[in-house]
Amino acid sequence: MIERHVLPIALIVLFLSGCAHRIDVQHYPFGSPIHHAENGIAFIDMGFSQDAMREFKTALNDNPQFSPALAGKAIYWALEGVPDISRGYIELAKLYTAKDSEKVLALVASMRVSLIIGDDGWLDRVTADFNMIMSVAPNNDRALFWMGVSLLKAGSMEEARKDLKKVIELEGTYKRDAERYLKEMK
Repeated sequence: MIERHVLPIALIVLFLSGCAHRIDVQHYPFGSPIHHAENGIAFIDMGFSQDAMREFKTALNDNPQFSPALAGKAIYWALEGVPDISRGYIELAKLYTAKDSEKVLALVASMRVSLIIGDDGWLDRVTADFNMIMSVAPNNDRALFWMGVSLLKAGSMEEARKDLKKVIELEGTYKRDAERYLKEMK
């Protein structure tokens, strides 16, 4: 009795495993490394650092050299007060960028790390990263936002105001944060 069902089941298994569509997760946002890296950045922005680290680790499980997740871990470690580890992850993130969009994400993270750590020359490093981003993506709202915040920290109110206003015009990720900063500046 069982032998009669083995052949049809074996054929179904072979058909499904051999002919089934293989999903390349990189092309699907939900559950992909970029999905997890972006979630991690969002968690960092909301102050949920442990949730952020979980998302970065998940992205890196799929691809250990995934630049956006490495960049996210750099921000995490900067916020945790461990600058050496943070800088190491930034260097890895820059090294493993596969496309311009990843390079931009790594440079924005580098801006954030320099801003957070705030050691000698931090504003020069932020400005250098910002200029590299603007040469590739001149309307990158994230870079403009973090440049504005950096200029604000450095005491350059008018320049900060200009960048934050541009973020609002672009209606990007940090629009509400830029509006809040501008409101506080008045």
